[in-house]
Amino acid sequence: MRAVLGIDAAWRPTQPSGVALAVELTNGWRLIAAAASYQRFHAMADRRQPAEPRPSGSLPDAPALLASATILCGRPVDLIAVDMPLALTPINARRVADDAVSKAYGGRKCGTHTPSALRPGRISDALRESFERAGYPLGTDRLALPGVIEVYPHPALVELLGASKRLPYKTSKVGNYWPQASLQEGRAFLYRQWSEIAARLECEIAGVAATLPRLELNASPWEVKAYEDTLDAIVCAWVAICALEGGAKPFGNRDSAIWIPRVFPRARDSSRCLRGAPRKTVSDQALLCPEGTECDWRFFLPERVGPRRHGGGVRAHWAEAAEPDTITGRLATSESTLKAALAFQGRLMISRN
Repeated sequence: MRAVLGIDAAWRPTQPSGVALAVELTNGWRLIAAAASYQRFHAMADRRQPAEPRPSGSLPDAPALLASATILCGRPVDLIAVDMPLALTPINARRVADDAVSKAYGGRKCGTHTPSALRPGRISDALRESFERAGYPLGTDRLALPGVIEVYPHPALVELLGASKRLPYKTSKVGNYWPQASLQEGRAFLYRQWSEIAARLECEIAGVAATLPRLELNASPWEVKAYEDTLDAIVCAWVAICALEGGAKPFGNRDSAIWIPRVFPRARDSSRCLRGAPRKTVSDQALLCPEGTECDWRFFLPERVGPRRHGGGVRAHWAEAAEPDTITGRLATSESTLKAALAFQGRLMISRN
């Protein structure tokens, strides 16, 4: 059994930071706790400490976070994933890691913000040093356990949902995403995007849907932001799981690196995915599998689908699933025909005629 901790760390001490804890059980990963602030997370571990009514900001306390996590899951944390610029040397400007991610994901509108000596500044150094003293050093170009890694939710979510560009899921950007929408309409669009993200995360970590109930359209701004911070922390925890399982890649160098999951994470429980996850056709996956190689199948089609145009000029002629773990499909391009067959144990074989 392994455990991971995800932290959506605020760049200013006055702002709250989301925290999420997931543990590996015999039937997969499960979300044990998720909170919109450090104090709320600690209150989950210590029932004598009432949770604050509204999430507040505070500096991260590594020993306290690790102690609360151990109480909640019954074992030490193996890996911590933090959404904040981290480096082994002081951060004064853009890093190699920032440029590497922006080069790889800039075309999908997932370039990084530029860190500086002021933002996040000392908070970043204090967080890294605090966890290092507790026995969790920063892992950059390679993973060391136990340890800490830096993650970035925007490209992670692009990979999680197989999206072509950055997802519109930030509450502060609702007016930019949907400029013609009213406040309630914008909220409804935002909540729909959050529901889609939560459904896909549920395929990877059981318990996400129960932890993230749908908000009311008239929820206060701080309640909406608290939901977002908690969601980001769960995404961080998911990236930590991917890194543990060899499914994430570091972008950067020995001084700093941002870990991002590889494309299309594996759905561990198809029954959970079928109930709410966005559906992808065989062609969506086949485009990402090198010719003649075996690839993980991460999405499931419970019914027959008709012709539909997809990226790269590929048309899915048909695809059907007799059972959740059995999908067959035939694809065609202008140059050749691809045959894709998903049979047992969620494996997809691609070959060219």
